[in-house]
Amino acid sequence: MHAGVANRASILCFCWVGLSGIYGFISLDVFHQVMPNLTLTENVVPRLLFNALPALFFAFWYRNYRHNSVLKSYSTAVVLPGLLVSAAMIHAWPIFFNGNHEFYLYFHATNIVVISSVISMSAGPPKIIVSQIVGFLFIFFGPLLYLFLISGRDSVIAKLIFGDYALLIAILFPGLYTVYKLRLKLALADQSVKDRAAPFLGETLAHAIYEGRDDILDGYTRNGLVMSVDIRGYTGFMQQESKDSAKEFMHAYHRTMIQTLSQFGGYLHKSNGDGHIISFGVMDKESDMSDIPGLEGELEIASQRRRQDLLRSAIQFFESMLPNFEALKVQYKVQSEIKIGASVASGDIEIIVRGDASVRQEFDIDGEPIVRAARLEAYTKLLSNIVDSNSSYLVISPEFAKFLESFSQIKMVLIDRPEIQVRDYPDMKQVFYRQWKHKRERDSQQAA
Repeated sequence: MHAGVANRASILCFCWVGLSGIYGFISLDVFHQVMPNLTLTENVVPRLLFNALPALFFAFWYRNYRHNSVLKSYSTAVVLPGLLVSAAMIHAWPIFFNGNHEFYLYFHATNIVVISSVISMSAGPPKIIVSQIVGFLFIFFGPLLYLFLISGRDSVIAKLIFGDYALLIAILFPGLYTVYKLRLKLALADQSVKDRAAPFLGETLAHAIYEGRDDILDGYTRNGLVMSVDIRGYTGFMQQESKDSAKEFMHAYHRTMIQTLSQFGGYLHKSNGDGHIISFGVMDKESDMSDIPGLEGELEIASQRRRQDLLRSAIQFFESMLPNFEALKVQYKVQSEIKIGASVASGDIEIIVRGDASVRQEFDIDGEPIVRAARLEAYTKLLSNIVDSNSSYLVISPEFAKFLESFSQIKMVLIDRPEIQVRDYPDMKQVFYRQWKHKRERDSQQAA
């Protein structure tokens, strides 16, 4: 709510910039009644210097409304009446203090409209409303109160202070409080819809839709890591287990997958039964500094370090998921020999929106690393045959070779024979893998 106050204050200040210049032209005839020698330049230029420029400064300051939003919202109690007073100080206040108190009648109706409009448009929570009213009372009404004291209690100014403005405040506060409650109710309802949609759409897509960030949906390319995950032995599992038991297990598996993934910054893009496409670093916000001269070497080092960090997150996710997977097998009394097969690959990945806007659209990712990860995931079956059938495997694409010295328990397998080469990648002669041995005890029949 404080950010909303600052945002609306920015709009008001931008409006004040233009209106202060216009007022310099249209108010000349009014001031000529008591200042016949006043020129147009003398009326316009001071307003541009002392009204428009300060308002422009605060307009840009409030524009970044999410930064120091509480401070900015409370500062409106001083800034907004201060801008109105600075406008009056140019010619109006000197006229009032020179004894022409009745001249205030020319501005009375306008000031009521300006004050009520400013407070109505910018006000937020009750504390902000009260602070803004108090600000106008002290800053704007202070000089009027002084005029009232030196001009007598029966003056027109006294009636204005204790009449129209008192009535304005008495009506304004309850009305604004009612509007605030309605605004708060709508904001909570809007946030509730976002929170309910985010688990289905994902945080990125939900943010793009509900915040009007169409630029996120325009499509862009990001360098990141893709992981393909599959359950090995899934077909036999579905045949051996009862339908209800298998269904309950898979619900729990998907829930555990998401919970574990969220701990390591991964993003789930697709699920197809027992298979998943996951990304690391693709959906993160990234600053583009490639056009800054002299940073090429530093950017390359940062890119390599980022790729290494993404691989570490993927491996940690794999290592954390396997104990949870084993716990689920015990909890649901799974007798089938099911294991996890996964693979990772990295490169440029495009985030795109597919489909037809008039029918149906889908937020998707595309790129060669996705295909490569899918091909490498099939090699978990090969590893199960030649290494250990009672293990889960994470296959790591060769482009990570120079980073693997800092990782423990990473092994290598040669795939230089034609019959076991990676489909569509004949030049790939070796892959790396992380093995996770299942420690579930097998009965004598399974052992035999």
